[in-house]
Amino acid sequence: MFSIGERIAINQERAALEDFVNYLFGEMPREDVRMYQVPDRLEDKITWSIHLMKQANYIYNGRSEYLEHLKKY
Repeated sequence: MFSIGERIAINQERAALEDFVNYLFGEMPREDVRMYQVPDRLEDKITWSIHLMKQANYIYNGRSEYLEHLKKY
């Protein structure tokens, strides 16, 4: 569903979010936090993909501890 470049962009955003979480927990200084967001076009594609997965009753494989961690915020 996503090209190699799109997957790289998604992982860049995930890494930036992980940096921010580490900052919130005092594990890294604010100036070391990377800031990155995927382009709006890709965000729309991600949102559409989530919609399709919900519509198909997709069940993820349980490797979502990262997402569960972010739900605290």
